Amino acid sequence: MNNRFTIKATIIVVIALLLTACGYQLQKPIAMDDNTQPVYVDGDRLLSLALKQQLRSNGIALVSNASSANSIITVALVDNDSRSYSVSVDARDAEALRSMAASIEWHRIATSENSDRTLIQKTIVDAEVVQIQKPENVAAQNSEGELLIRELRGRLVEKMMSLIRYH
Repeated sequence: MNNRFTIKATIIVVIALLLTACGYQLQKPIAMDDNTQPVYVDGDRLLSLALKQQLRSNGIALVSNASSANSIITVALVDNDSRSYSVSVDARDAEALRSMAASIEWHRIATSENSDRTLIQKTIVDAEVVQIQKPENVAAQNSEGELLIRELRGRLVEKMMSLIRYH
């Protein structure tokens, strides 16, 4: 009986250690004050759509026009770059570094003169990924590039959500 308990306890500890080692962690849920909701998200269309989707999935009330919002989140694409990262033996680009940066600001719509309006000052978040170049298959390379841009946008939104979560 005692041996079974020890085995179960050991298994639970090992699973917990594996989960933390792979980066899984319990995240603090997004808790927004009522005076910041509903939120209006403005700025770059694709970033805004992705951020709105994440906010909705976290139970945050959103509105489609700024006049009915209690706070406004503004996102902007600052940089979207692709440059040579390494060169192959035959002097061709072997890898390209794709990078993307965006800014986020969050302001409460002032209800009184003395209230602090800024929830998140303008902050830049960035992400990058390396793409292996395939000069013999340009169509696949372009398709992969589009997928990587989507992945970069997703990473930016994750970082924005972290800022919002811990503001």
